[in-house]
Amino acid sequence: MGALIRARLVIVAGMVLILAIGIGAISAYKTPPPPATAQLIQAWPADSSLVRDPVTPTLIMFAHPRCECTKGSLIQLRDLMPRLEGRVRPYILFAKSKGGPEASPTENQTLAASIPGVTILPDDAAQEADRFGVTTSGQIVLYDAGGRLLFSGGIAPLHEYQGETPLVRGLLAAVASASGESAPGAQVQMPNAVFGCALHGKGNAPETPGD
Repeated sequence: MGALIRARLVIVAGMVLILAIGIGAISAYKTPPPPATAQLIQAWPADSSLVRDPVTPTLIMFAHPRCECTKGSLIQLRDLMPRLEGRVRPYILFAKSKGGPEASPTENQTLAASIPGVTILPDDAAQEADRFGVTTSGQIVLYDAGGRLLFSGGIAPLHEYQGETPLVRGLLAAVASASGESAPGAQVQMPNAVFGCALHGKGNAPETPGD
C-alpha cells in the first residue's frame, strides 16, 4: 500500500512540475507581462452575437490583428485543427477599433485565413471579448453544447519545451470530455498563462503602408 501511495505522489508531483515548466517558459519571453485578466464568464453570455453550437463544443480564439505574439497561437491552432475538425465549432475574433476604417489584412489575419474550418469575424471595439471576460490576444475559450465554460487559456508553443504543452493537452482533454469521448474532466482555467497583447491596445507589430 505504501508503494502505491508513493507512486501516486510521484505522478502528481510530475504533473505539477510539467505545469510549472510550461508557465515558467511563458515568463521567459522578453515582452511586457500580459494584460490584467477580467472575470471569466462561466456560462455563455446571453448578449453574445456569436452562434453557439447546440450539439458540439464552441471554441473561440480572441486575437489582435497587430500582436506579433499571437502568431504562435494561430500556428498552434492551425496544427491542432486536423484533430479538432468536426469536434468543435471554431471561431477566431479579431479586435477592431470601433468605427475604424477597413485596413489591408495583417499577417495575423492572413495566417488565420489559412486555417481550414474556422469562422473569422471582426470584433468591433473588442465587445465580444468583453462579454466573455477576455482581455489578452491569443486566449482561447471552450464552451460545451450547454454553454458551460470548460477551458480558458493560451496554446502558444513555449520556448525550450518539447511536445504539447500542458494547456494544449488540457484543451484536447476538454474537447474529448465535451464530445462524450471521455469521462467528464476538471475545468481548465489559466487565463493568465496567455502570451499576447491587450485586445484593447494597439498591438506590437509595425504598421504597413495602406493600413
